[in-house]
Amino acid sequence: MALDYHSYFSVFTKTASTAGTGEKNIFDEDNHSSYDFDQVGSPDISYDASTGAITFHGEGDYFLVFAANCGVGADDKTATLRIKQNGTNIIENEPILLEDDFEPEQCVVHMIATIEAGDIITCTHQGSDATSFTALGCYFTALKTKGHYSSAVYTTKADVQDTLDNYSLYRTSGDGNEGGVVASKVNGVVYNTANGRFSPSATRKFLYFSTWIFEGDENTIFDLQHKLTVDGSALDDLTAGCSVARSPLCHTYSLIAEVADDEYATVNRDQSSVVAREFELEEGTSFSFIDISNNGADPKAFFCLSETNDSDALSTSSGDKSIFDEDNYGTHATTQHVTATGITYTAGDGTLTVAHAGDYLVTCVLGSNRTGSGTANSLNDFKITVNGSTYFIHEAWKDSTQDVQSNVICLILRLKVGDVVGFVVNNYGAKVDDGTSVSMFMVNDVGGSKDLFPQKLSDELVGDDYVIKNYSPETTGRQHDHLATAVPQFSLGVPGALNLRRRGDLAEPYTTNTGKSKK
Repeated sequence: MALDYHSYFSVFTKTASTAGTGEKNIFDEDNHSSYDFDQVGSPDISYDASTGAITFHGEGDYFLVFAANCGVGADDKTATLRIKQNGTNIIENEPILLEDDFEPEQCVVHMIATIEAGDIITCTHQGSDATSFTALGCYFTALKTKGHYSSAVYTTKADVQDTLDNYSLYRTSGDGNEGGVVASKVNGVVYNTANGRFSPSATRKFLYFSTWIFEGDENTIFDLQHKLTVDGSALDDLTAGCSVARSPLCHTYSLIAEVADDEYATVNRDQSSVVAREFELEEGTSFSFIDISNNGADPKAFFCLSETNDSDALSTSSGDKSIFDEDNYGTHATTQHVTATGITYTAGDGTLTVAHAGDYLVTCVLGSNRTGSGTANSLNDFKITVNGSTYFIHEAWKDSTQDVQSNVICLILRLKVGDVVGFVVNNYGAKVDDGTSVSMFMVNDVGGSKDLFPQKLSDELVGDDYVIKNYSPETTGRQHDHLATAVPQFSLGVPGALNLRRRGDLAEPYTTNTGKSKK
């Protein structure tokens, strides 16, 4: 039974995992000496920290993102991430290379998967050495797709390419076949394997979420451009640095943009070098293309912005610096890819202010360029703040031999009216690279879709004759419209004040659970 309801979940770690070899679920408290985490989600998805299991109580197609900050204690090793459904791998990456002098390093895997009621999702990290670990700031996010979408994942690597041309990826048939095998899943979007085009059947605003797992030229260091396009024209791009000694690498870019029913989206690879450089896509390279509406009805709030210029050089001793603050740029210019609705950007401090209470998918991609700034290498924090207080910390190493690096945060945040969201770097020693982006949209109020636990205000619960309507069809029926547990309707009629059952004028329909486990 397919129901039109909101469904989403995020969990992230606030601690580093214990070191060790083998495959480990990093959301299992047993893999941390002292486990701390935070989560936000709808009530139909539950998380058990004692096992790391994430259980879905309803069915649907879900956008799944898993990111881990992978490290090693000695020598050069590798790391592999996997998302498993009921214990079976549904996506994994070609092991990325880590150097003990330049870690932790982020790896990202994502896809759209069909999930049935009762399915369990787990996320694992496998390091190649007993010193392997994950740093704080690993996360998993799931969002039910209620509109059009396409997902494409390389399950085997493509052929080596050595052309200067700006060309689209995901071409696995015809004259332009780039090799490899791509597993795809589509709804309302046509994926053309001959030209790598993703064409929607209706005009929609789409979240582009693209990750490369790639090998670079064996003989040199050079830059690639990771481009997201409409009709072949770049919305924007983010440079991907390619180090001779650091392959495979992981690089992610994301934006929100409207794509019309007579247009198409592609992910393109370009390069700045005048000499053609070798480039090879590996297993785990993926593109998720997601309509943020509910079949055409937009969410109440959405926003997308990217930086047009590099920032000034930010020193490691300069403390917290706002990524989108105009004061950190010699010449500050931005591109807003959709008309901001319900979210206000303030260039004077680089923050976003929300006009509506709710749960928001927040995606921020940081491009870091060490060239000409700060110290050569540094362990830095990439943070999200809410009302000036740190909400999330992503810990990563800034490596001067791998400019430009990307790090991405993709989380669901619970926000109140007037909350101010900031994006901050600390101990940075680099420039913020042009193309750095932030996207936000509301996920618990998408046109026509409903809450699993609809909130009934007092004027609906109390009749004109002042009789409390605990058992009326319009009240108990809607309260009973949920998936997590089957509760007889009359058991919902708990006597007493409305707030005993989290009813009344509460703005947030769902709860946020913060867990902390000491081993």
